Amino acid sequence: MGNRTDGRRTPQPCEAERKTAELLATNLRLWRMRQGLLQKQLAPELHVGISALSAWEKGDRFPLPTNLDLLAKRLGVPVKCLFCKDFENCSCLPQDPD
Repeated sequence: MGNRTDGRRTPQPCEAERKTAELLATNLRLWRMRQGLLQKQLAPELHVGISALSAWEKGDRFPLPTNLDLLAKRLGVPVKCLFCKDFENCSCLPQDPD
């Protein structure tokens, strides 16, 4: 966040925003890896640079809503799965029949 090019400081995210970004960052990386995709493969499909995707996965930046939709579609999950607190037991995933 830090300084902008016009010299003004950018606002710091609140605790809830920071936690949401961290949750998305972790899940995005896990979903991408589960699909066997590298950042350099996924980024062009989303029409973003590798640096943008990397920033999302580090929690440094947050994708636009349209990019969240593209991410979810490409990874084959609902958008809400990108924000699950328990990745392995996410209730939005189809459950295997016993």
